[in-house]
Amino acid sequence: MPAPPVDGGGWASQEDLSARYAVVREQVDYALAEIALARAAFRRASEDDGPGWPFRDSELDVLRRPAVARALARELAGIERLRVWAQELYWLQEQHRNF
Repeated sequence: MPAPPVDGGGWASQEDLSARYAVVREQVDYALAEIALARAAFRRASEDDGPGWPFRDSELDVLRRPAVARALARELAGIERLRVWAQELYWLQEQHRNF
């Protein structure tokens, strides 16, 4: 979870910001990898028509499959985490510019 802003109106040191920046960059990379894996799982689950079914399901029918719904939920959760980490990364970059 992102760190709260520094209390008391004080400033974090340059070393603290640099260390936090490295951690947040790592979390952004992790979130991007998580999204890619979830997207691949979603595609695999979406393409599985099942044995012996001659007709292609509609997009809505595909989303009703539990495996597809779980994969999509994991992808969306990863996107939300990426958004939060990107927001903190932006904040850290702004703090770095103020030094």
